[in-house]
Amino acid sequence: MLTLYITDISDLDDPMESPEILSGLSENRKGKILRHKSTEGRLQSVGAGLLLMYALRMHGFEDANIAEGKHGKPYCEGICFNLSHSADRVICAIGDFPVGCDIEKIKPFRKSLAERFFTDSENAWLYSFEGKERDAAFFRLWTAKESYMKLTGEGFSLSAKDFLVDLKENTVTRRKELTACRLYELYHPDYCITVCSAEKDIQKEAIPVSARLLADMYTK
Repeated sequence: MLTLYITDISDLDDPMESPEILSGLSENRKGKILRHKSTEGRLQSVGAGLLLMYALRMHGFEDANIAEGKHGKPYCEGICFNLSHSADRVICAIGDFPVGCDIEKIKPFRKSLAERFFTDSENAWLYSFEGKERDAAFFRLWTAKESYMKLTGEGFSLSAKDFLVDLKENTVTRRKELTACRLYELYHPDYCITVCSAEKDIQKEAIPVSARLLADMYTK
């Protein structure tokens, strides 16, 4: 089963002020965290590291060795996962099939981004909405796009206009062929979340995990 975990990092301490929160994380993750110049970036990276450790543990891979693919996507043998963060939320999707996920906090969208990253048919769908519904529609499309790009491991080396997402059918079409993966939208207040995977059995709601509990669990 494909499972999605979510945590609110707003009550975590900045590792620059409380370095003990880093004690249970890998050296690679610690380096990523400390390279961030902003408090938000450091907290998001801490939350991602802690939530991944928890998700792997819950699925029987507590001592998994994490490596990085060609375009920097982390992976480990025997289980598939993906991470994303936005504002004070971090998510981790985990299951038996390759997966990509994305979360974005809903805010007023920028027309220039829609023109740059969405196809004509996607923009036509976007502009069938008005006001705040259009803002949400933009981030529904954005998270769908990014979740597929993360699934493939190509990231933004793949042009967002080289494939088409259909949120009515929850499908992705690339080079005029329907892909094997599907798009799953999960509700969370004020955020858009999309998971992309070929897995057909998916947890329909994100499972909340306390970031403070995670910090306490993995602080040595």
